[in-house]
Amino acid sequence: MWACTSLARLKQAQACAEGFAKFKRHIKKTLPFVGEEDPVPLAVACQSNDVSDVLWGLRHASCEPYNDARQRVLRELACDFAERVLEIFERRHPDDKRPRQCIEVARRFARGEATDEERRQARADASASAASASAAAAAAYAAYAYASAYASAAADAYAAYAYASDAAAAAAAAAAYASAYASASAARRTERQWQLDRLAAVLRGEGGATTSLEVAPNSPDAGEGIGHE
Repeated sequence: MWACTSLARLKQAQACAEGFAKFKRHIKKTLPFVGEEDPVPLAVACQSNDVSDVLWGLRHASCEPYNDARQRVLRELACDFAERVLEIFERRHPDDKRPRQCIEVARRFARGEATDEERRQARADASASAASASAAAAAAYAAYAYASAYASAAADAYAAYAYASDAAAAAAAAAAYASAYASASAARRTERQWQLDRLAAVLRGEGGATTSLEVAPNSPDAGEGIGHE
């Protein structure tokens, strides 16, 4: 069974009221046969909740022996979100390849392939490149997105989801700032929708997704919430 949650688990995890209400309304409308204790695929939340809600849910949707898989998913997603806006940074800084290289290191770290020296160098490059981008809002947000993606590679399992969420938010901001003022909101919505679609594909284990996460249906921590405070 793919990563799951339940209405009962949401209450136990103290999901935020707004996120819980959205999810519950959607479940009652689309899956009226589902009870409070019944597992619901976390991907369903992508139809009702925003990216940050579902990422938070993914943090709680796994337990031993699946923690490594969950962490890898979050790290890879942070890279996906940041990579989407790389071209915004590279348009302004065409000769600066540090963002792209940092994301590559973060991806390899997620797969257990990056050395400690590569990680240290990527950390230094992320800081230096983000600082050089501060003159342009769009480029700065793009740089922050990839820096968050790198940070997710270095973080522990419980922090990785926060960096993935940061990368998603920064990438959406970069897309908005890179657009004309009149279309900034639309650009932000488009980017957030792409992120949500990407996350849903990963949770469903569809072809082309970064990876997939399978959780034992009877595991005690199999899905603890949508939304956060």
